[in-house]
Amino acid sequence: MIKGSEALSNCQHVLQQQSTTFYENFLRALLNVQLLKNSTITNQELTGLCDEYLEAAVDIFYYLIVMAEQIAWKAMEVTHPNLTSHTLFSAISKHPNLELFLDLLMRKCVSLWTQGDVKSSPDVTAAVVGSNSALTPSECVRLYRSFVVLYRIITKIRTAKHRACSKYKEEFKYYIRPDSVTAKIPESYPACAILRNVIRSVAVLVLPGQNSR
Repeated sequence: MIKGSEALSNCQHVLQQQSTTFYENFLRALLNVQLLKNSTITNQELTGLCDEYLEAAVDIFYYLIVMAEQIAWKAMEVTHPNLTSHTLFSAISKHPNLELFLDLLMRKCVSLWTQGDVKSSPDVTAAVVGSNSALTPSECVRLYRSFVVLYRIITKIRTAKHRACSKYKEEFKYYIRPDSVTAKIPESYPACAILRNVIRSVAVLVLPGQNSR
C-alpha cells in the first residue's frame, strides 16, 4: 500500500495521528538487534532472511523520510504535523542500534557495488573488488534508497556523521570511487543523475576532497 501513489495521502493521514512515542517504539522494534545482527548466523537460510529484513527496514526508512519531506512541502495543509523530519530523526538518534544499522547498511551497499559477498568478513575492505560492470536497474533502485537513508541520517545526526567519517573512509577510497560511479551507473538509466549525486554527496561528507566526475 505504501508504494502506491494513490495511497500515499492516506498513509500520511494515518501517520499524522501517531505520537512521537509511537515513532520511538516503532523504530525500536524495527531495528531489533536480533534481526539485524546477522554476522554470527551461520545458517544460510537465516542469513538470507536477515538480509531481506535489512532491505525491508531500509525501504521503510526511505518511505518515512519521503513522507516527512512531503508533509513539510504541504505544511499549510496539515495542522500541527506529527510526522516531521525533526520527529523522525530525533527518534532515530536515540536508538541504541543506530550504529549497527549504519554499519550493516554500508556493508550491504559495498556488497551490491562490488557484486561480492562481504558478510563473511568482519572487515568490509577485505572483500574482493568487483569489476566496473554496470549495475542492474533493480540494484540501482536498492542503492538509491540505501544512500538516501544513509545521507539523511549522517546529515541530521551528529554522532552518525562522526561514525561515518571515522569508519567508512576506505569504502569510498577503494570501492565506491568516482570512476566506478560513472562506470557502474549508465547514463541510459532514468535515475542516473540523482543516484550519482546522492552517492557523491555521501562520499564528500565521508571523505572530504573526494573527486567527483
